[in-house]
Amino acid sequence: MTEITKAMKIYLLVTSITCIAYGIIYGFLPWEFHLFIDYPFYDPGVSAALGAVLFAFGGFNLIALKKAEWEKIRMYIELGMTLHILWGTVSLWEVFTYGLSQPALTNASFNAALFFGLFILTFLLYRKQGD
Repeated sequence: MTEITKAMKIYLLVTSITCIAYGIIYGFLPWEFHLFIDYPFYDPGVSAALGAVLFAFGGFNLIALKKAEWEKIRMYIELGMTLHILWGTVSLWEVFTYGLSQPALTNASFNAALFFGLFILTFLLYRKQGD
């Protein structure tokens, strides 16, 4: 079994913290967050579901970090890359189509940059791990 690299371990920890933070915001503080960014759409059920998914994803990152064997977490990392692409794409879609207020536009732009950046980082680490 091949142990994951130190860089992959750091990535899993940072991504876990990021996902748990987003999970708390969307899951437990959705109303306050939507008011803060002046977001035009609000569905508490969708926010709670998104928060739960992100919280779970953060938890799975911690489990993957504990397993620390490439063969055991490879498919999970591939799923993570897919989720990064999807969230980045949806955020970019928001930037160009919804006519958002400045705070909401800033949030959507930040999310797009963050998740496309995480995809690139994950892809590079994935390639390095596979070598």
